[in-house]
Amino acid sequence: MKTFTVVANCQSAAVARTLQTNMHFCREYEYVRTPPVHLIDPSRQHYYAGQLTHCDLVVYQPIIDENKFGPLCARRIVNFLSESSRAITFPSMYFDGYFPTMASMPGVKSALNGVHDYFILKSYLSGLSADETVTAIQEGECLAAENVSQACVQSIDALAAREERLACDVKISSFIRSNYRSQKLFHQFNNPAASVVKEVCDQICQLLEISTESMRLLDVLDEIQAPIYPFVKAALDLKFEFISGVNGEQNVDLADMVEYNYRIYSSQEKGFLMSMLGKKKNFLNS
Repeated sequence: MKTFTVVANCQSAAVARTLQTNMHFCREYEYVRTPPVHLIDPSRQHYYAGQLTHCDLVVYQPIIDENKFGPLCARRIVNFLSESSRAITFPSMYFDGYFPTMASMPGVKSALNGVHDYFILKSYLSGLSADETVTAIQEGECLAAENVSQACVQSIDALAAREERLACDVKISSFIRSNYRSQKLFHQFNNPAASVVKEVCDQICQLLEISTESMRLLDVLDEIQAPIYPFVKAALDLKFEFISGVNGEQNVDLADMVEYNYRIYSSQEKGFLMSMLGKKKNFLNS
């Protein structure tokens, strides 16, 4: 039995588990787990890189940050592959078209764990009440429709450019461009839904000349779901129903999300919050 592993961010488990739903793939490959790269202690990076020598198939995201990820970055990981192993690269699956005002904030947990709506942050810093912020979001005062559409196109274009620049074997930007209106493709900006992950795995199997007929949809990254606001749904002409926020098994009401985030921001230094707004979503300041 040949072995395979997936070297990637939090999306690695979704790819590995979806590949394992394909009985034709499982007849040839057995899984060797590599933890998500951001969870690997630097002292263990060489251990997991060394494991790659013994894998027949290494599916990996081309990771650029050598200082942070050392031997697991794109430039160095190839040195650990055996001559007989097969390497297939796929991009980090990132699309914020549904969530133009949202991004992460290091070290600060929101009502949706790591997902922050920077319009809510801007409103907090501007002195708006929680109720005023909820009303602004509900009435679509965050962004004009043309800006929402433009941000969506730019997000897909940026992904396509990364795929080309990093020479990824698997590409998903065209799939997203063709399908984002008809079905929900992302639960948050870096958590793809099952159909996107399956597209990646279908392409991997096609490159290996393995049938994909038994591959199943498997939603692995749906625990935290950011809301898709009505003004975004209208601007992008989305055909699926409005989606509220989800944290675990509980829906997160917009008013509760705003109030929770306001409490969190009140415990942070204003200078830090202002710098994060400028870094992550500076267009909201204009």
